[in-house]
Order: sequence, then structure tokens, then C-alpha cells
Amino acid sequence: MTHSSIPKRWIMWAAVFLLWLLFAQAARSGVISSLTIDEGLHITSGYAYLRTGDPRLMEEHPPLAKVLAVWPLLLVPDLPSPAGLPGWDEANLAKVMKYWLQPYRPFDRVVYAARVPIMLLSLLLGALVFRWTRELASPKAGLLALGLYALDPNILAHTPLAATDLGAAAFIFFALYTFWRALQSPTRASIALAGITLGLAQAAKISATILLPLFIILACLRAMTARDPLLLSGLKIQRWTRTAGLKERLVRLGLLTGVIIVLAGLSLWACYGFEI
Repeated sequence: MTHSSIPKRWIMWAAVFLLWLLFAQAARSGVISSLTIDEGLHITSGYAYLRTGDPRLMEEHPPLAKVLAVWPLLLVPDLPSPAGLPGWDEANLAKVMKYWLQPYRPFDRVVYAARVPIMLLSLLLGALVFRWTRELASPKAGLLALGLYALDPNILAHTPLAATDLGAAAFIFFALYTFWRALQSPTRASIALAGITLGLAQAAKISATILLPLFIILACLRAMTARDPLLLSGLKIQRWTRTAGLKERLVRLGLLTGVIIVLAGLSLWACYGFEI
């Protein structure tokens, strides 16, 4: 063991502690907090889609974040299907929630079970914040970024809620990270992962559509600043020379971004069961 390895170990333990602290606060808040104004709607529509495959109660949000939140409810044996309840035929989400979720007892068992997956997703997001910052700067910078994330009041407020906000933030961040990796070192795996995560971000919340023009801008910036990156050409990884012109770099990175967007569309379509 060298002297230089000791600080990195302590940094990793500090990162684990911050993630534990985030989860501990969220777990406690999830127990004592009452149902927020939109959680009941998200839980009802997500469970209905997961249980029946019918998207009629999916109103203004895509299904991914809701489905991730409510999948533990499939393990609740006495939780009935929302199909057939008052409001189902007319796709009245508020009315279905009134007859499906609100009468259930013990009420907290359903609500808390739907909150736990969002807490775990927040931990995954925090770990990626640490990793990406560490790759961009240093382990100490990664720890600082994780500390700002884990102690941010906005994050602490949304982590224990079965809502779409934290899910959208997480998948948008995942998509940005994988796209950055694809621009740095494009391989079949990195491009496929970037496309899948971009599609999952679109399936988490409609506001993730901001990523589409942002990806194009990032690709253009990468083309203007790249020195000697690896790029896909057909099915082979090739390296362009330092003398490659800006036009060539823009075309190649444009094609790469286009492939990622097409894969994202397929990924989003898969979240809807490839329905037309």
C-alpha cells in the first residue's frame, strides 16, 4: 500500500457514507411524510399500467418512472386491479384513485413501498454524480459534487416521493453521461448504451425531450474541439487524423448522434410494448 492510495480509500468510504446519509434521511422522511398531491395519481396510473398493460390512465407523463416506483406493489396480494372500478371506463384517473388507492388499509404499506424504488434510484444517481465528476476532475472533486447532491434540499425533498421528478432527473443524467462517454470513445457498446438511456429518459418524463437538441449541440462542440478521437466508420472503429477537417468531424459525429437518436426511439417504443 502506498501513501497516495490511502486518501482515495478514505474518499470512497466518505462517498459511501454520504450515500448512506441520503438514504437514511429519505427512508425516515418516507415514513413520516403524508401523501403528496400527485403521488396518489402516479401510483394509481403506474400500477394500472403495470397490472393491466392498458395505458388509459397515463395522462400527461410517460410510464417509466411510475412503473419503476410501483413494481413492489405487485407483491401485495390483497391489492385489487384498478380495472373495472368506477372511473375506469371513462379513463378518469382521479376517480379510479378514489376507489382503488384511498380505501386501502393499511394505507402506508402501499405508499411507502412505492417510495423505496425512487430512493434507490436517487442513490444510483448520486453514485454516478460522484463517478462522472471524478472522471472529469479528481476523486476529491467527485466527493464534493456528491456532498452537494446528497445534502441538497431539493434532492432530499424529492428522493422519498413516488413521483416522476427524481426519475426524470436520474434518467436525464444517465443519458448525458452515456452520451459523453460515446463522444469520448465511441464503440458499439457505448453508442448502444447512449441510445438506450436516451430512450429511457424520454420514457421517464416529457421534459427529457430537451436532450435531443442538446445532444446535437454537444456533438457539434465535440467536433470543433476534438483532437484525435475514435469514431465508428461502418462496422469498424477508426481513428481520424489530426488533419481531418471540421466538416468531416461534423459529418461523422452527426451520423453517430443520428444512430443514437434512432436507438432512443426504439428504446422508447419498447417501453410502450411496441404498440402503434
